[in-house]
Amino acid sequence: DRLAFDKHNFVRKAAEVHRRVRRYAQEELLVPGAKLIDICEKLENATRTYLEADKSPLAGLKAGIGFPTGVSLNHVAAHYTSNPGDQT
Repeated sequence: DRLAFDKHNFVRKAAEVHRRVRRYAQEELLVPGAKLIDICEKLENATRTYLEADKSPLAGLKAGIGFPTGVSLNHVAAHYTSNPGDQT
């Protein structure tokens, strides 16, 4: 039961971080003319900030970004990741 409880809390925390970062992106980042690299970096930094703000026993090395932020631009699939120096 304890293992299931911990797993449930991990999922709840991930969902809460995702909700906050998604709201931040919708309200402040996703604007015409924004560079993809800037959007990606700010999204990843916001994720780190929300994860680091957690002082619970479940925080720390057990939480982080699993893979780079994937974005989509026009016909390019959502698995594109902007690289440093990218001006799109």
